[in-house]
Amino acid sequence: MKLKKIASLALAGIMAVSMLAGCKDGGNGNSGSSSSEQTTATGIVATVDKAIKDYNSGLTVTVKESGVMNTRLEKLFKDHVYSELIDDNYKLIEEDMESVFNATNWKEVDSTSFLEKTYNLEMNANAGIYHAWMVLPVEKVSSATAQVKAANAIAEAFDGVKNTFASNVSGKDKTFNNTYTLYVSQLNATKPGDSSVPVVVAVLEVKMEAKL
Repeated sequence: MKLKKIASLALAGIMAVSMLAGCKDGGNGNSGSSSSEQTTATGIVATVDKAIKDYNSGLTVTVKESGVMNTRLEKLFKDHVYSELIDDNYKLIEEDMESVFNATNWKEVDSTSFLEKTYNLEMNANAGIYHAWMVLPVEKVSSATAQVKAANAIAEAFDGVKNTFASNVSGKDKTFNNTYTLYVSQLNATKPGDSSVPVVVAVLEVKMEAKL
C-alpha cells in the first residue's frame, strides 16, 4: 500500500535545520552518546522537545538521543570536513544514518514538513514504518543559536501533524494512529582555517497503525 492514498497527510512547512528523518527500529542500541557529545546532545534534545510542545501542544513526539547515532556521526564529522559532508547532497550523512537505523526508501524532503512527502513512500512491509530525510546546515551562527534555530525549524515542520487521524483507503474508512520518535544530535563540521559550522541531525521514526 502506498501512503499517498492518505491525502490528509499532505502538510506544509519550511525547514531550516540539518536533519535526517526516518528509520526502522528507532534506536539500534540507545545506550547513550560518547562523552564528547553528551552535553551538547542533551541540550538539543531539551530544546527541540520544548519547541515542539510550544508549537504543537496537541502532538506527542518523543525526543531523545541514540548512542549509536551519536557515535557514528562523531566519527563521520571527525573523519570528514564540511565540504565533504555536504558533497553530493549530504550523501555521507545519509548513508551513515541508513546504516544506523537500517532504513530503506529514504526520500529527500526539500522545503517541506516532515510528513508532506511521506504520503507517497512505500510502506515498510514488515512494520508500517515510514522514512523521509532532509539536510540543511545552520551556518554563520554560534552553536547555541544554531540549537534554537534548529529546534524552531523542527517544531515548524510538525505543523498540522497529528497522532490520530481518519482517512478512506481503498473504499474503507480507517483510523490511523501514528507514533513519532525523534532522535537528535548536534555537532560541528570543520572548515578550512579552523572554523566550523553547527549541524543538527535529526532522525524521525514514524510508526503507523491502521484500524478499521
